[in-house]
Amino acid sequence: MERQARSDEDRQVRVFCCEVMRHAGAMLRAPHRALCAALVLFHSVLCVRTRDEVSALALAAACMLLALKSTNAPRELRNVVICMQHAFAVLHLAPAAGQRLKLLDFYGVMSEDDQVWEAEIIDAEMLALCALGFDTRIKLPHQHVLLYCVHLRDRVIDSLRRVGSPKDAIEGAERLWARALRLAFSAANDVLLTPESALLRPEALAAGCILRATRECGIRLPQRCVHPHATAAPARNADSTPSAGARIRSPQAWHDIFDVARADAERVDAILTALYASPALPGAYVERCTSSLLARSITSPTPPP
Repeated sequence: MERQARSDEDRQVRVFCCEVMRHAGAMLRAPHRALCAALVLFHSVLCVRTRDEVSALALAAACMLLALKSTNAPRELRNVVICMQHAFAVLHLAPAAGQRLKLLDFYGVMSEDDQVWEAEIIDAEMLALCALGFDTRIKLPHQHVLLYCVHLRDRVIDSLRRVGSPKDAIEGAERLWARALRLAFSAANDVLLTPESALLRPEALAAGCILRATRECGIRLPQRCVHPHATAAPARNADSTPSAGARIRSPQAWHDIFDVARADAERVDAILTALYASPALPGAYVERCTSSLLARSITSPTPPP
C-alpha cells in the first residue's frame, strides 16, 4: 500500500514538472518538437535515476536546455531559469495564495539564489547526459499519428465509395476523421506527460492515441485492412520469391499493420483515461518546492481595495 502511494506520488510529481515545462516552453517560444523531446528526455532520465539524486525541477530545466540544443533552437540559461520560475508560480503558487505575479524580466540582475539554481541545473544537465549515454535523439509519436490516421481514413472513405454511399455520408466521415486527427494529435501531446512515453514505442503511443480519438468520435476502425507498403502476393507458379522484409498484401487488423499489439494500444488508452481523471498535485509537494529559488517570482499579496 505504501509502495503504491509512493508510486502515485512519483507519477503526480512527474506530471507536475512536465506541466511546468510546457508552460515555460510556451514563454520561451520553444519549437513543438523541442518541447516534446524535453518531456521524453525528462522521463528517460528518471527511468535510470531517482528523484533522491537530483531535484525534479532542476532536472526538468536541464532537459529543456538539452532538447533546445539538440533541435538547434538554443536558449540562454538565465531565460530558462526565469521562465521555469514564472511557470511554477503561475501553476501552483499564485492561484493558491491569491498573490500577484511579477512581470517577466529577462534583463534584470540575477540574485544569488538564482545563480545557485543555475549551478544546480548545470549539474542536473551533466547527470542527464550521463544517464542518457550522451544520446539525446528522441522519436516522437506525432508523425505516426498523422500517417496512421491518413491511412485509416483513406481506407474507410474508399470502402464507403465502393458500396455507393451518398455524398453527404462521405463528407460526414471526412469531417469525423478530421476531428479524430485533432484529438489524436492532442492526445499525443498529453501522453508525453506520463512515464510510459519513455517506455513504450512511439508506434504504440500513436496507435493508443488514435484508438482513444476514434472512440470519442464514434468511429469504427476497420478490422481487416492492408499495410500501406505491402506488395501483391506472388502467383503459385511464379519462380520469383518476395524479397526479404517484403510485406505480403494480406488483410490484417488495423493495429497489426502498424506492428502494434492490441494490448499496447489499450494500455495507452487506459493511461490517458487515468491522466485526465487524476486529481491535482497534493499541496505537500508544492510546499516542499516553495523555496527562495522559486518564490522570487511572487510579490506580496495584493492589498484589499
